[in-house]
Amino acid sequence: MACATIMDPPHRQPEAPPTGATVIMNEPVCLIDTGRDGRMSVQQRALQILEQIQQPVVVVAVVGLYRTGKSYLMNRLAGRQSGFALGSTIESKTKGIWMWCLPHPFKDGHTLVLLDTEGLGDVEKGDEKHDMWIFCLALLLSSTLVYNSMGTIDNIALEKLQFVTELTEYIRVKSSDHSRNTELMRVFPSFVWTVRDFTLELELNGKPITADEYLENSLKLKPGYSAEVSQHNLVRRSLKEFFAVRRCFVMDRPASAAKMKCMEQLTDADLEPSFVQQAQQFCSYIHQQAQVKTMRGGRGLTGRMLGSLAETYVEAIRSGKVPCLESAVEALAKIHNTRAVAEALDFYRAEMTQKVQFPTETQEALSSVHSAVAQQAASTFMKASFNDQDEKHLLQLKEGIEKAYGELCKRNVKESRKVCWSVIRRVFASLEHGLSNGSYMRPGGYNDFRSALDHGAQVYRSEKGKGIMSEEVLTEYLEEKNIVGKGICAADQTLSEAQKKMEDYRVRLEEAEQQRRLLEKRIAMQQQAMRDLEQSKQESIRQLERKLEQERQRAQEELQQVLSAKLKEQQELLEDGYEQRAQKLSEEITQLRSERKKSAPFEAVGRRLISWLGKMAFAKETENLSFSVEEEGEYQSVHKTEDQMEMEMEKVEGARAGDVENVDVPDVSYDEVHRHHFGQRRCKSCADIAESSHWVLMEPLVSMETGVPVYKHCSPSGRFECAVSGLRWVCASNVTVQYHFSDPDAFRAELAMLQYTPIGPLLDIKVLEGELLEAHLPHFACLEGSESSLKEAVRVLHGVDSAVTLETCELTRFHAKLLKPSFSLTEVLVKIGIPVRSHLDVLIYRMRVTPLTLHIYVVPRDASMIQAVEQDTRNAKKIKKNRPDVSIWMNSKFRLTCTCPAEISPQDITLKYIRPPDFFEVFMENAEERFDLELTCEEQSIWKATMRSVDYGETADTSQHIQMTSAATRDFQGAAFRGQPYLPTSTAGRATGALTNTDLLFRFRLGLIERMSGGVLRDLLDGLQHQLVINRTEAGDILQRTSVQQEQVARLVDTVRNKGRRACGIMLCMLQQLDIHLYNDLCDELE
Repeated sequence: MACATIMDPPHRQPEAPPTGATVIMNEPVCLIDTGRDGRMSVQQRALQILEQIQQPVVVVAVVGLYRTGKSYLMNRLAGRQSGFALGSTIESKTKGIWMWCLPHPFKDGHTLVLLDTEGLGDVEKGDEKHDMWIFCLALLLSSTLVYNSMGTIDNIALEKLQFVTELTEYIRVKSSDHSRNTELMRVFPSFVWTVRDFTLELELNGKPITADEYLENSLKLKPGYSAEVSQHNLVRRSLKEFFAVRRCFVMDRPASAAKMKCMEQLTDADLEPSFVQQAQQFCSYIHQQAQVKTMRGGRGLTGRMLGSLAETYVEAIRSGKVPCLESAVEALAKIHNTRAVAEALDFYRAEMTQKVQFPTETQEALSSVHSAVAQQAASTFMKASFNDQDEKHLLQLKEGIEKAYGELCKRNVKESRKVCWSVIRRVFASLEHGLSNGSYMRPGGYNDFRSALDHGAQVYRSEKGKGIMSEEVLTEYLEEKNIVGKGICAADQTLSEAQKKMEDYRVRLEEAEQQRRLLEKRIAMQQQAMRDLEQSKQESIRQLERKLEQERQRAQEELQQVLSAKLKEQQELLEDGYEQRAQKLSEEITQLRSERKKSAPFEAVGRRLISWLGKMAFAKETENLSFSVEEEGEYQSVHKTEDQMEMEMEKVEGARAGDVENVDVPDVSYDEVHRHHFGQRRCKSCADIAESSHWVLMEPLVSMETGVPVYKHCSPSGRFECAVSGLRWVCASNVTVQYHFSDPDAFRAELAMLQYTPIGPLLDIKVLEGELLEAHLPHFACLEGSESSLKEAVRVLHGVDSAVTLETCELTRFHAKLLKPSFSLTEVLVKIGIPVRSHLDVLIYRMRVTPLTLHIYVVPRDASMIQAVEQDTRNAKKIKKNRPDVSIWMNSKFRLTCTCPAEISPQDITLKYIRPPDFFEVFMENAEERFDLELTCEEQSIWKATMRSVDYGETADTSQHIQMTSAATRDFQGAAFRGQPYLPTSTAGRATGALTNTDLLFRFRLGLIERMSGGVLRDLLDGLQHQLVINRTEAGDILQRTSVQQEQVARLVDTVRNKGRRACGIMLCMLQQLDIHLYNDLCDELE
C-alpha cells in the first residue's frame, strides 16, 4: 500500500501556512483507472495526495506501445530501482494512468510528478478509442511528454503515432487569430522521443549526427501532392505543427535477454555502460529542462490544481464530450480562487488570534502584527489562486482582511474598556467610598475631593496594560466626577465666590487638556488605520506584480518557443518546395510577432495592474478604516473618507468644549466637484450629443517665472482633466504634463494659406515625464446640426518654428481626441468656409464705481481668450455671472440692453475669435441698486443677468487687520469645528453650504491666486499665525521661497489645506473679514 507524508521545504517560515508543502510517496498510485464498463474515473486516493501539494508541479508523462520499457524509464527518473510495475512477459502491466509524486531533485520548492500510462496497442484490449483517450490525457496533463518506442524511427514507428494526426478531433480550443494547430502548439508539452534498443550508427551522408538531428531528419517531408506523399507526410507534419520543442534520445539494449527478465534487481553495474550513460543523459535533461505545468498564458499549476484538471478532463470524456482547454481554465479558476480566498482568510484569523494578546497597549502594536500576517495571507492567496480575472478575488481577500481587522479592532477596544474600568474601580475605590458616605460634603471637603481625584488619575495613568481606550475611559469617569465636584464645591462654605469661579475655570482647563489628550489618541488611531490600509494595498500590488511578471515571462517563453518552431518549419517548407504553405505560415508568424510585442513587460503586466489600481485608487471616495463612538461606548469599524474622519474629531472636540452642536455636514460629491471649473459645459444646443464624464478633475500647479502662467500637472495612471483649460489626458503610468497658452497669431499666415482657422487655444504642451495614451484638446465649436460636416473638416495643428503639419483627429462634443500624441505648438482647426457655432462666455468687469462703468465681453468659450481678457482688465473687478446656455454662429451680431438708463457702446458686436476682443462699455451716472442686462442675437434673447449693488460695489479696505469680539471668535471657531465656514448674513445660504472647508478652499484656489491683493495676503499670514494655524517659520518660507505674489498665495493655500478642515475654516473666516467682496465673488462662481 502506498503512503504519503507531508514534507516542508527548507526555507519556509514556521508561522506561514503550508503553501510550500510537497509529498513524498513511497510508491506510485493509480490516478486514472478504467472500470469494467470501460469508463474512466479519477481515483480519490490520488486526488487526496495531489490535494496536499501546493507547490508548482513539473509533470512528465510517458506513452508508447505496451511492453517497450516505459515504466523502467519512469523509475530511473524517480531515482529508484522499482516503483512502477515492470514485467518480463507479453502481458501489459500498467493499466490506466499511474502517478508518482516526489520532491524535485533540482528545483527547490517544486514537485516532480511522474505519470506512467497504459501501453498502447494492447491486443487483449483491442480498443483504439481508449488508447486515444489515454494518449490525450497524458498530453493534456503533462509539461513534458515522453514517447517511448523500440528499434528505429522509420515509417512503421511513425505510423504507430497515428494518434497525433487526430488530436484536433479530440481536443477543443477557442477560436482566435491563430490557426487551431498553432493554438494547440501553445498549450501542448515538450515532446521527447526515446528510442530503445537502438542498433544503428548516428550518421548521415557519412557524417556523425546527434539524436535530435536524427529525429528531425526522420520528420522531413516528401515533396509532392499525391495521396501517397500526403499519407507519408501526415504524421510528420502533425508532430511539427503540434510540438514546438522536440528532442530525441537513443539508448542501446540495456542487458542480455536473460538479465532483462529481472530488471528490477539489476544495478547500473549489471547494465551495459553505454545504456547507463544514455539513460543518465535522458534523466539529466528531464530533471533540468522539463518546465512547470502551465495553461495558456503562462499560468502555472500546483498539485491540487493538477488534480482538479484531471477531474475536469475525465468528466468531459465520461459525458461523451471533447475536453476543452478554455473550459478547464474556467473550472480551475472557479474552484481554486474561491478556495484560495477562504484559506487565506482562515489563515489570517488563526494567526491573529494566536499572536495578538488583547488588549494591545497601542494601535501600532496590533497594526504591526496585522501587517505581517496580512502579507503572509496575501502570499498564500497568490500561490493558491489561478487565472484571477480582473483580480476580483484578490479584492475580495483585501475586503475580507479589512473586515476581519475591523472586528479585531472592535475586540481590542472592548477588552481595553473592560480592563480600564477594572483599574478605575480599584484606584478610585477610596474616592467612591468617601462619596458614598458623604465625607466630602463638609467645609474643606472640596479640596480633599480634588486631591483624591487627581491622585487617582495619576495612579491610573501609571498602570500598564490598559490598552488603547485608557484615555477614553478616564475621560468618561472624570466628566462624571466633575459634575459631582460642582455640587461639592457649591456646598463648601470655606470657599469664596471668587475661589469657586476660579476653581470652575481650573476644572474646565483640565477638561480641555483631557480632551486634547483624547483627541490626539483618536487621531493617532485613525492615522495608523490609514497607514495600515495603504501598506496593505502596496503589499498587494507588489505581490500581484510579482505573480503577473512570472506569468508574463512564462507566456513569453511559450510564445518564443512557438515562434521559433514556426520559423524553422517555414524554412523547411521552402527548402522542400512548399512555397504556398510557407507563405500561409508567414501570416501566422506575423501575428505571433505582433502578440509578442503586446506581451512586453509594461503592456502585459502594467495593463492588469492599472486595471486593479483603478478599482482601488479611482473610486469616488478613497476608503479608510476609522472608528466612531456608539452610545454604549463600543467602537464600530466603518469606512469613511479622510475628511469625514477629521470632521468627526472636530465635532467631538467642539461638542465637548461646549461651543457648537454635533451637526452632520454632507461632503461634496464627485459630480458636484466636477462641475465647478472652467470645463463646466452647459449647452442646450448640443445636449443630445453624448460626452464621457469619467474624468478626474485636477488643479494645476501655477508658475509665473516667465511672466505668463505656466500650468503643470503630475498625475498617476488614469483619466484627467485640467481645471483651467479643460485639457484632458489618459495615461497608464505616472506622467508630468506642462503647458501654457501661446500667441494665437503665431501661425496666422500659414493657416491662411492652408485655408484653416482656429476653434481652440494654441497650447504649448510638453510631457516632462511618462507617456500619454490619449490627449483631448479643448475646442469651442458646438456640434449641433453640423456634427458630421465638422468632424470631416477639423484637424489638429502641430507647429515648429514656421513649419506646420495637420493631423486628423476624433472630434467629440468639447474636445479633439489624439491617440499616442506627440506635442509641439498645438491647436484645433476647422476648414475655412465651414459654418461653425460657438459656445460662449460673457465676461463682466467693473472698471469704475462712480460713475459705474462696466466692460462686457462676448467671446468664444476659450480659456486662452479668458486669460487674455483678464490680463487686460487686471486692475478691474470681475463680476461673475452665468454663461449663456446656447451656442451662436460665428460672425453673428449681438446687441446689449439694460433696464436702467445707461450709455452702451458700440451698439453691436460681431462674434469673432480675435485678440483683443471687442467689448460693450456700459456707462451709468446713477446706477440703481438692481438692474438687468440682456444680450440678443437676431432679436432672440441668448443671455440675461441681474446686477445688484453688492456685485459692483466698492471693495472693503483690505489693509485692515482682523478685529473680532469674543462672540465672533466663538462663532468662527465653532463653525470651523463643524467643518463649515462662518457665514455672515450677506453670504448665508450660498452654494458653500454643500461643501466642506477643505473642498471650499480647494475651489477658491485659482481665484485667490489670480485676485488676492498683497494687503490681504499679509493680513492673512499675520492672522493665521495669531490663530496658531501656521507658525513663523512657515509664514517666512511662504514669503521667501518666491517673490511672485501669485505663487506666495498658492503656497499659503496649499499649506493651510494640508493642515485639515479646521485650518481651512479659519482661513475662510479671515478672508470674509478682510475682503467680503472677493469672498462673495468666489462663492458666486460656485453657483
